[in-house]
Amino acid sequence: MEREQLKEWQERYGWTTAGLGRELEIADRTSRRYRRGNLPVPRIFELALRALARRGRGAGGGQEGGGEGREG
Repeated sequence: MEREQLKEWQERYGWTTAGLGRELEIADRTSRRYRRGNLPVPRIFELALRALARRGRGAGGGQEGGGEGREG
């Protein structure tokens, strides 16, 4: 997965970089580095994104102030 694909994925499914970091238990800094292209996106991260996508939109915890994985 390239950084542009990661950006598109986040926009499509409504996940913030910080929300992904929390949901996948990685440092916010690391997820930002993936998004900016400072680090290559590991295969395991891509597979985790596929699993989140299967859960569907809004499955990361929901609404503003109420979820762990997604910011509203």
